[in-house]
Amino acid sequence: MIFASLKTIILASVIILASTIEYSHLPLSKLGPRARKFSSLAFNSENNTVFLFGGEGDNQNDDLWLYNTEVRKWEYLNVFSDTPGMKNIGKRYQAGIFFRNRNSELCVYGGRDDKKIYSDVFCYRLLTMSWVYQKTINTPGLLYKFAFCNYEDSGSEFFAVAGFSIFTSELEVYILDIKTWVWTRIPMDYDRVIMEVQFDLTQTQILMTYINGTLIIPIFSHDINSQFVVILNLSSLSMKKASNIIPNYLGGLPNPLSLSYINSTFIIIFESGLILHSTFSYTEFIWYSSATSFPTNQKASVSCYKNHCFSFGGIKDNILINSLEQWYIHDQYNITINILYDNYLSPQPRISHTMNTIHGDIIMFGGRDKTTFYNDLWKYNTKKGLWNTMKPEGYPPSPRADFGSDVEGDAFFIWGGEDQNGYKNDIFVYNGYNDVWNFIESKSNVLPSKRKNACIVAVMPVLYIFGGVDEDGPCEDLWAFHFSNLTYTKIKDIEPIEKPSCFLKDSSDLIIIGGNSVIYFSLRMLKKITSIIHIPIESTIIQMKDFYVFIGGLGFSKGSYSPLIQSYGLNEDFTLKLPEPLHKSASVYHSKSLYIFSGQGYTQSFYPIPSLSPNPRFAKLNLHDLCINKSCTISCSKGFSSQNQSCVICPEGTFWNYIDTIKCEPCAPGFFNPFQGGTSILQCYPCPEGTFSSKPGAKMCKICSPEDYCPVASISPIKNTHSPRQQTMDTEKIVFKNQYRPYPYWPLTYAILIGIIILSLLCVCIPKMRDKIRKIDIFSHYHNCKEGEYIKITKNILGAFVTLLYIACAVLIAGIISSCFILNNEEEIKSLIPTELLMGQQSKTNFKFDIYLKDFPSICEKFINQYDDLPYVDPDDQYPNKNKCNGNFELTVQGITKNKDQMRCLNIYQRTCHIIYECKGCQINKDASVEIDINERLVYTTGISVNLTFESDYRNENTQAFSEINIGKGKVLIGSEPSEFKFTLIPSYFYSETSNDAGYRGYYISQDVQTKPGSKNPIENMPFNFHVGIKISLAKMDNALVTHIRYRHSRIMILSLLIGALAGLFNLFGSSLSYFELWRLLKNKNNTQTRNFNYIRSQNEALSEMHFHELVVENSARNEENISPSK
Repeated sequence: MIFASLKTIILASVIILASTIEYSHLPLSKLGPRARKFSSLAFNSENNTVFLFGGEGDNQNDDLWLYNTEVRKWEYLNVFSDTPGMKNIGKRYQAGIFFRNRNSELCVYGGRDDKKIYSDVFCYRLLTMSWVYQKTINTPGLLYKFAFCNYEDSGSEFFAVAGFSIFTSELEVYILDIKTWVWTRIPMDYDRVIMEVQFDLTQTQILMTYINGTLIIPIFSHDINSQFVVILNLSSLSMKKASNIIPNYLGGLPNPLSLSYINSTFIIIFESGLILHSTFSYTEFIWYSSATSFPTNQKASVSCYKNHCFSFGGIKDNILINSLEQWYIHDQYNITINILYDNYLSPQPRISHTMNTIHGDIIMFGGRDKTTFYNDLWKYNTKKGLWNTMKPEGYPPSPRADFGSDVEGDAFFIWGGEDQNGYKNDIFVYNGYNDVWNFIESKSNVLPSKRKNACIVAVMPVLYIFGGVDEDGPCEDLWAFHFSNLTYTKIKDIEPIEKPSCFLKDSSDLIIIGGNSVIYFSLRMLKKITSIIHIPIESTIIQMKDFYVFIGGLGFSKGSYSPLIQSYGLNEDFTLKLPEPLHKSASVYHSKSLYIFSGQGYTQSFYPIPSLSPNPRFAKLNLHDLCINKSCTISCSKGFSSQNQSCVICPEGTFWNYIDTIKCEPCAPGFFNPFQGGTSILQCYPCPEGTFSSKPGAKMCKICSPEDYCPVASISPIKNTHSPRQQTMDTEKIVFKNQYRPYPYWPLTYAILIGIIILSLLCVCIPKMRDKIRKIDIFSHYHNCKEGEYIKITKNILGAFVTLLYIACAVLIAGIISSCFILNNEEEIKSLIPTELLMGQQSKTNFKFDIYLKDFPSICEKFINQYDDLPYVDPDDQYPNKNKCNGNFELTVQGITKNKDQMRCLNIYQRTCHIIYECKGCQINKDASVEIDINERLVYTTGISVNLTFESDYRNENTQAFSEINIGKGKVLIGSEPSEFKFTLIPSYFYSETSNDAGYRGYYISQDVQTKPGSKNPIENMPFNFHVGIKISLAKMDNALVTHIRYRHSRIMILSLLIGALAGLFNLFGSSLSYFELWRLLKNKNNTQTRNFNYIRSQNEALSEMHFHELVVENSARNEENISPSK
């Protein structure tokens, strides 16, 4: 920051030193006339100079030039008169011209433009530098085609004209006595000389020359009968006709350029290079073709004197040229061509235009002369020394002058100025990368006034505008135009300056020079310090590293010019002389030289010409030796590095945006710069999608292989196993139907069932448990009695087991009934009802945005260090100093009454910036929005995705919605227009008959998200686009989604159902138990009867067997007894 004690430096006692700096014209022959055809040439034999007037080029001309053949330089002849047709001659071509040595004036006769044919005479007086209308007597009629010559006869000057009348097509000859300015028409004896020849004027050519008191007038035509030579004796004014004999093999002749009489031979040179020659004869001219020919230009202007001719311009290879040639005609067979001024393409001389540098080349735009405003764009190559007219596409500014201009990177800014309709206040940007004009339309309602001569300074993304002149006079206001949102901001009124020059110092101080003051203005503190200086008014100012150089300008009294070079800011300021003054010139500091184009014309005494006539000058002022033997250093301009006291242009892949450096800065990996002379980091473009650059200082990007993926600004290829895009999030849609509420006591029910099963197993396995468990038998009256016994109520082990089973089933059934009828007895009915019909205020809610910026080039997270001034820390914030967004992120919230909100940023995988915005206790009003603006010198994104989450007070349910914007290959989201996401919010209203509760319970989010991509630009438009915007609109509906909750079944019905179910289950188990016991009794009875029968049968069989054995034994004994006696 420059705010120190400044001393007032008054250049009162300066030493005027002999200038040692180099001043040279480009080209060395000075800037010449523009390319044209049908101009007029005259030769002054006394000082060997050639005069050129008018002609037809891109437009008609009325300029007058002088070429000195000795020094071989063009000189533009300024004009003090400025009224066409009264004080000056006006624009015309194909005019007759001659120079009067006696009076030092150049006279022009006739000519034509697109609408008229003239026969007047104007003379340009060299002493007064003005055109004078010369009144003549017996003015000739209008001639369609004519030839002319200027000659002296008997000590008097004459000017002869011979041509065809536009009314009668007849040949007419006039001679002007220059002393009396009286025209004399030579009578024609058509019956004897011309013999009623009918001329086809479109196919007839006429020439004229003077020889010893005789005018020779050859006439050529496609009709043989219309070809002859008129011989006019000036002493007797007698006329003779001689035949024209041309070789038959020539056919039709092209247009003739010159007629010369050398060594008693007439020599005619035609456009095609054809040369015809003939000797003098009163009866016939026999023309012979020379074997040699030389290249000539079509429709060129030729003037001959004795044995040499001068040829200017014309058409060569279908292109208008402005070369000047000198032909030495030795004889009809030997002609030598000398190029005095080679064809040189250059802009039209002008004033109030500008010059700047892009890619090491000089560009020039706009300006005006005394009648015309320009909006052409030119580029000058300093190495080749050539101008090239640019033809950019797009929307160019209107032709204008006195506008403000500046360059940053590849962007050339134009603001305001004056055109034929008045003052302007519009903005245009020329993109030097893709050669396109862009019109920047402001969105502000309050704009700077329309004005001219304002100065601008481009510090992207801001353009500063100061001063100038509007309809009310000098302006004092300082404005800032923000390219991020295309709006103006008035900064402050400083001081009225009619034509200021503005410079930037240390990116925070604006230096304004104009009038008699230097103003140091702080853009941060909005304060100024003024220093008084004494320098020429409207000087060309060059900003060096430590001082300033003032070149040219008007004197202190606004009278004469000041052809001086002065310094400001040194301990000992110096003043040097210039070879010529500079005022209203366009100039640019390049390397260590000042290139100057055109400017206001001036007289020999350095006074301005009042007719706004520009000086056709293109010069180079080398300042390399300006500081020799002085305590200063001449700095290299932007885009150059200083090496061994010389300036070296920054090569491709590098840049330097400050004055004087030792080494140019390379572009970072992932970026490239294909041009040399880079002056800004904005000229380092990100590699397009599908390419990459792995090293710094790349001048081109490498192509990514098909197996890999390379997003924008890739440093290295990424394998395709990684998804190139942000994954789509799963979202929860709004369900407009009844939701099932699960039975919460199933674990208890399962525990009871498991306990009953375990108890049953214990009873079976442990005998003692059997006696105890029979006490829980509740089906005692269902037991069957044995047949023959008394009926009685009893408990047994089987009833106990059935009781346990009944309890388990009862618990299960009760759980089912509770889940289906008691716990889920609430019924939801949803409908859309206007909020005006509902009671209560809409409640506050919590919501969150998750925003993902794909391929974000910079760091979105702010790094906190111990020296930063930390803001208020929320005690509920778990990470108070982490993931804060950097200072280039601006948050704008509208239509939301918030209790607490915060925005966080986080860089995540694949150069994605994750932005989190949370709002707690927030009230959403109608047409609410959250807008995030990112304003950086290097910012863009290739895709944006947004996930919105709203919390709800009803059952702690959250609703979400997700949407994304992706653009095609080759473009990025960057520009003033934000990308819009429109979410529709439906207020949720809750009304419950079960809890006597009613009110709003947050919002539902419609899944139909409307998106609108923001400004989509190719990477070539990044030099003047510095903004990425995300606008999230929350459109709240006027209808609310009402959830009405009521009982589905009455409690008495549910209780009756439960009692009936348990009673029926009890009877079922009791009846089942009774039937089971009856079945068991019957089965036991059958088993007893069968067993008794079998027992009896077995007993009988045993008894029978026993008796049988006894009988056998007895019989055996008897037999033995019977046998024994016999023995």
